[in-house]
Amino acid sequence: MAESSSFFNSVSGDRVYAADRFAQYFASFIGNGVFPNPSTGLQATTNSAMTIKLPTGKAWINGYFYYNSSDLALTIDTADGVLHRKDNVVIRWDLTNRSITAVVVKGTPGSSPSAPAVVRTAEQYDLKVAEVYIAAGTTTITQGMIADTRLDNTVCGIVTQTVTTISTTTLYNQIQADLTTFKSVNEADFAAWLQTMKDIPPEDAAAYLQGQINAINDSKGTANGIATLDADGHVPKEQLNLNFVGHLIVHVASSDSGSVDGTKVRIRNEQLGSNYV
Repeated sequence: MAESSSFFNSVSGDRVYAADRFAQYFASFIGNGVFPNPSTGLQATTNSAMTIKLPTGKAWINGYFYYNSSDLALTIDTADGVLHRKDNVVIRWDLTNRSITAVVVKGTPGSSPSAPAVVRTAEQYDLKVAEVYIAAGTTTITQGMIADTRLDNTVCGIVTQTVTTISTTTLYNQIQADLTTFKSVNEADFAAWLQTMKDIPPEDAAAYLQGQINAINDSKGTANGIATLDADGHVPKEQLNLNFVGHLIVHVASSDSGSVDGTKVRIRNEQLGSNYV
């Protein structure tokens, strides 16, 4: 029929409404997503061994309400011995089974695995709340393996108000990109340094570290170095052989807790034969 309306009192059974009519009504002003929680609403975290925990929380899918009232343990399938895998943790609306439940969707193992596609059909609709990376041989799920995807509007999103939801996809993508860059740069540098330390025999490690300290000390007096004072309170001549472009900042400190007002610092440019005060 072209026109419909609801809801009116029934007279002799002439107004009977199915669940989908109520769902259609609610879906018209409440969007899909998980409800925000001040702390951990439906945020997947580690539990024990190959299980994760989904805490209490609420979600809204196609006009239907989901509520998890206590911590829920979800099992992750055993890791492959050679290949890696990515699994999805979803809140699945299932029209055929007339239910909404938390489900772990297992991915396909591979050397560079991809997470399964999020299901969005007339019979099933997923809100992906987390993605779990299971490296080959994994026996315990750590928090670092769990990516929180609740803020990604393309797969989940947050219910913020009626009619519309806040688009957090751009913010989510930026955070993920920054985190990936941070890990790739800093972890690589640390790993390289750590490998260097591993290659040094224990008896030579102290000498190596001392050499690193000496190298830092030898850099003093350059444009980016820090000058020291000799016994007379002067900057040593060898530390004044500066070659720089830009601003030179000289820090003057009182050695007797007195005032440094009026103190003059003279810098000479030997090439130009000029003094600067």
